[in-house]
Amino acid sequence: MPCCTCWWAASRGDCCPNPLADVYYYFGRWRDDGTWRRIHERLRAQVHPTAGALDSQSVKTTQVAGVRGYDSGKQIKGRKRHLLVDTLGLVLAVAVTAASVSDPAGARLLFRRPGRNCAASG
Repeated sequence: MPCCTCWWAASRGDCCPNPLADVYYYFGRWRDDGTWRRIHERLRAQVHPTAGALDSQSVKTTQVAGVRGYDSGKQIKGRKRHLLVDTLGLVLAVAVTAASVSDPAGARLLFRRPGRNCAASG
């Protein structure tokens, strides 16, 4: 792979090294071939969390099919991500719901199925 994203410059051989391009290249490659997932799973297997953090975020959605709702607190129509992470930031559980699902209800979804991704629900 050339050292930069300027393909025309790389073909002439006058492309200067670009470390950021290398980072993006390897990130995409490791994401696509599952390396990031394997690293995460191996780290999670080696640690035993003593505490965690729970958070949710409402995001707008387009007309794509799937669960959607209205979060009246943030005045957003879309979906809500509920995330439970340990003290190292490793993901313990994830749930994607309609934005209308309350934070306590989303937390119950996460605690019902710790360590696994939760199915989308509305």
